[in-house]
Amino acid sequence: MVGSFKLQPEIFFDNQSNKYDGATANFNYLSVPVLAKYGFKNTGFSLLAGPQIGFLLSAKAKGDGVSQDLKSNLQDFNFGLAFGAEYALPLGLVISARYNYGLTNIDKTTIVGSSDKLSSFTLALGYSFGK
Repeated sequence: MVGSFKLQPEIFFDNQSNKYDGATANFNYLSVPVLAKYGFKNTGFSLLAGPQIGFLLSAKAKGDGVSQDLKSNLQDFNFGLAFGAEYALPLGLVISARYNYGLTNIDKTTIVGSSDKLSSFTLALGYSFGK
């Protein structure tokens, strides 16, 4: 059973959050993955993998009624590797699961020897307009 190989570039808004010491930090990125996609013939099932870069739009922390802008303390981008799978149902409905493994230390102020990296897991439901 031979499948098909495609290159799938994307662009999307990505919100990631982290909780620490009673505060919640929200990071908003414009993310651009470029994925290699292997589709298994006549199954609707595909595997995806490739690099992803996120451009920081905003970063804020809230805790104890206080809000703080974190953007000046963070790198302007977040580079990672994305891995996932998707299943295309009849009539164009697509279910997707993906993990993005962060490689960039996003914090400019991190103590030497430590690292702050963002990784995320995504579930998505979409619609495909044609093949």
